[in-house]
Amino acid sequence: MNLYTIMANAFAFGLAIEPGTPDELALTIVERDDEDDQVFVVRRTLTESIDGSVEDVAKQVQNRLAESPYTARSSVIVYVNNESGTALADALSDRGVRPVRVHVRVTDEGAAAESEGEAVIDAREELFSLSTAHRTGNLRLEHRTTEDAARLARTLGHLIDDSSEGTEISTDVLDVQGMSALLAYWWSTEQTTDPTERLRADLPGTEAARPTT
Repeated sequence: MNLYTIMANAFAFGLAIEPGTPDELALTIVERDDEDDQVFVVRRTLTESIDGSVEDVAKQVQNRLAESPYTARSSVIVYVNNESGTALADALSDRGVRPVRVHVRVTDEGAAAESEGEAVIDAREELFSLSTAHRTGNLRLEHRTTEDAARLARTLGHLIDDSSEGTEISTDVLDVQGMSALLAYWWSTEQTTDPTERLRADLPGTEAARPTT
């Protein structure tokens, strides 16, 4: 399965579910800057309790994808380390959405188990990249006055403090919202605005950067 789209999408929807009573859903939408492909903007981040089923969540995501400016310009990335995330990815697939399924390795205890069609990324490596982007201004947050955006800003601030002090970045700060932001930012940086690069990647006998497996 080719995890990449041919054309780079402008928006990345990072989705993660934290099991609980009730489950908690986090959604973070990251957009690549039109003028500088090294700059990314968190357009929206939210967390909410799941009152219904994952099928209801999948329907809500699909409806949001149909709104302007997201129509035909978005990728959906789902955290599948737990059963709830896998169920959400399956529900999205059933509705015709093609999610990128990502298993996030949060420890050094060997390689993460993965299924065919899943990407595997390292939490510490991607957290460092996320914190660096925020510290240098390459990742900007909109609507900082909202509770959810302020919460994400605090998480990113803790990451910056750890990295600037030379402390190893801890995955303990990676709550469900941080995970959704991590996925959205990671996918945005993996995308390319050059369609020929992805076309070359699909030709026999060629190689291109892929998610770490």
